[in-house]
Amino acid sequence: MPYGWSLAADGEHLEPNTAEQEIVQAALELKAAGLSLRKIGERLEAKSLLPRSGGHWHAKTIQDLLAAEVSA
Repeated sequence: MPYGWSLAADGEHLEPNTAEQEIVQAALELKAAGLSLRKIGERLEAKSLLPRSGGHWHAKTIQDLLAAEVSA
């Protein structure tokens, strides 16, 4: 399941996951400000914006999150 999205009740379509969409938006803003992937992860964690696993953000995870383009 792409980060920022959840499976809709119909079991076929995706719908935005509000909490995760806020994290995606924050990551996009930090990237636009010129921060590295590692720094973006650090900033998100400092704001208690954690990945689904609840662990730490890794650069590859941030890269994938920023690159994901999904239409509901």
